[in-house]
Amino acid sequence: MLSRAILILAVFAGYFCLVALVLQFGGLVFIGIPILLIAAITKRRYGSLTAFGTARWADANDLRAAGMLGASRGLIVGRVMDDPKTFVRKAHRDLFNLRVPSKEACEQFLASIRFSQKPKLSPALVRLQKAVHTAVFAPTGVGKGVSCVIPFLLATDESAVVVDFKGENFLITAEHRRRHFGHRIVVLDPFSVVTRNPDSFNPLEFINGESPLALDEARSLAEALVIRTGHEHERHWLDAAEVWISALIALVVRYAEFNDRSLQTVRTLLTNPEKLDMAIRLMCSSDAWGGMLARMGNQLTQFKDKELGSTL
Repeated sequence: MLSRAILILAVFAGYFCLVALVLQFGGLVFIGIPILLIAAITKRRYGSLTAFGTARWADANDLRAAGMLGASRGLIVGRVMDDPKTFVRKAHRDLFNLRVPSKEACEQFLASIRFSQKPKLSPALVRLQKAVHTAVFAPTGVGKGVSCVIPFLLATDESAVVVDFKGENFLITAEHRRRHFGHRIVVLDPFSVVTRNPDSFNPLEFINGESPLALDEARSLAEALVIRTGHEHERHWLDAAEVWISALIALVVRYAEFNDRSLQTVRTLLTNPEKLDMAIRLMCSSDAWGGMLARMGNQLTQFKDKELGSTL
C-alpha cells in the first residue's frame, strides 16, 4: 500500500511539472491546441467509414469489453497480444482504482513505465468467462484435448468432473490441481487404467432412509442399473428386475447398518436364497413409508418358480 501511495504522489508530481511547463511556454500551447483539434476532427470524420460494412475481427479492446481478457476462469480459446496503448492507459487508471489490489496495480504501472524501453508483453489469455454450456466439435486427433481440455484443467481453479477414458487428462493435470489449487482428486477407475488404488463411489450414501423421497430415489437408481437397448422383445423381465432392485435398495437404506448400505449388500441379498427370504419377510412386516415398503415386499412374493429364477 505504501508503494502505491508513493507512485500516486509521483504521478501527481509529474502532472504538476507538466502544468508548470505549459504555463511557462504558453505560446506553444496556443499553436498546439488548434493542430490537435484539427487532427481529432479529421480522424472523427474520416476514420469510421462504413461503405463496406462494419464487420471486423475483434481486437484486444473488444475482447476486454466482453470480459474475455484478464479473467481467471472460463474455457481458454486462445491468446491475443494486448494493445500497448490500452495497456498503458489501463495501468494508469488501475493505479487510482482502489478495487484493484495494490500489488497488481503497482506491477502494471511500473511495466507501463518500462514500455518506453520496449518491454516484452506476453500474449493475454482469451477466455469464455460468461459461457454456460460449451461444446467443441472437431475430428479425432486434431487436438481438442491439448488445445481446450488440458489448458482449462491446468489454468482454472474451478471444480471439474472429467470423463477421461484414456486417463491422459488425469496423468497430466491431477497432480498440478492437487498441488496448486488444493483440490481433492477422486479417481473412479474400475479397470485400473491409471492407478492401482482407485476411489470408489457408493450411490446409496446419497439416499436418506428416513426421507419420504427415498423410494423414488431407489427406483431411479434401479432404472439406471438396468440396461435397456430399446430392442427388447419382452420388457417384462427388465421391469421385474427394476422391481426387485428398487425394493431391496429401499430395504437396505432403511434398515442396514451404515457400513452395509451399499450395492454389494443388495447383490448379496439377491444371490443368497436364505437372506433373500428373510429380507422379503422383513419388508412385508414393515410400516416404513406408510406401508409402501410392505407393498413392495408383497409384490416380490408374487414371483414364483421359473419367473422368479429368470428374473433373478
